[in-house]
Amino acid sequence: MHLRVEDPARIKVVVGMGTHGIAAGARPVADALFEEIMAKKLYDKAVVTVSGNIEETNHDPVVEVHEPGKDVVTYINMTPDKAVEIVNTHIIGGQIVEKYIG
Repeated sequence: MHLRVEDPARIKVVVGMGTHGIAAGARPVADALFEEIMAKKLYDKAVVTVSGNIEETNHDPVVEVHEPGKDVVTYINMTPDKAVEIVNTHIIGGQIVEKYIG
C-alpha cells in the first residue's frame, strides 16, 4: 500500500462531486484531470481531489485550483475537454483560463 503524504507545495485541484456535480458530469471531468496530470507526469506538482458540493451553484461541474500562496480559482461548467485545457494552460503554463471562471 502506498501512503501519499499531502505536500503543501503541490497544486490541489478539487472537483465538486456532490449530487448535483455528479449529475452534471463531474466524474468524467475528474477522470480527465487525473489522466492528463498522469500523462504529463505532473504527479509531483499537482494532485486531484474530490469534495462534496463546492458551492451553491447552477454551474456544475465546478473545479477549484488551489495554488500555494495564491487565491483559489474556481472554474464552472466544466467538461473533460475544458479540464484538459485547465491542466495545460493553468497547471503547466501558469495562466488562469478566464473564460471558464465563475
